[in-house]
Amino acid sequence: MPKERLDKLLSNLGYCTRNELRKNLDRVTILGEPARKVDQKVEWFEVTFDDEPVDPDPLWILLHKPEGVTCSHKDVGRLVFEMFPERYLMRKPALSTVGRLDRDTTGVLLLTTDGAALHRLTSPKSKVDKVYRVDLVDAPTPEQLEKLRNGGGFLEEDDKPLLPCEIEVSGPRQVSMTLHEGRFHQVKRMWLSVGNEVESLHRSRFHHFETGQLAAGEYRLLSTEESADL
Repeated sequence: MPKERLDKLLSNLGYCTRNELRKNLDRVTILGEPARKVDQKVEWFEVTFDDEPVDPDPLWILLHKPEGVTCSHKDVGRLVFEMFPERYLMRKPALSTVGRLDRDTTGVLLLTTDGAALHRLTSPKSKVDKVYRVDLVDAPTPEQLEKLRNGGGFLEEDDKPLLPCEIEVSGPRQVSMTLHEGRFHQVKRMWLSVGNEVESLHRSRFHHFETGQLAAGEYRLLSTEESADL
């Protein structure tokens, strides 16, 4: 990534405006040395602000999404973007969710400022694995499991058949599902299409990312190594 002006970098990363930096240049160091000019050419990993390394560029976040939070910038109730520092919301390009989870769905949610990678991961052609723990209202029947595993069926208002998926029964009314596509309310609609209903839903893995030790509502930044293949 080419170097850019210090004031432009910190503005794009959400730390301060270009004008504000002129009054706060003493809070910035570059490679351990005090910043001299706002137009110094730098890369993000060379810069500290208030003695802390600045956030990576692009920014990648792994969130353990809690229940009752909406994946939206504007909606009624608690919003996922309210869970992060204000500077994340001031970034350019803007921070976006990689796909969405319903308000009542918990689990792995990635967010990024990398628009190209976001498009790749959410494209129907990507076939990124998504693993869900599904609690059902009724015990799944062999017929329901076979129909969903085989794919080929159509959801209401969709004109493309479902891809095959993997389903493992993990309890009397609980299954683990691995999907290779992403559609609106897909898991819930799949079970409704075979006469069952989802009681609760948790995404345990997206691509190769899991919540790990993160409690609901906690998040961490991905390292550059982790995000390199996204």
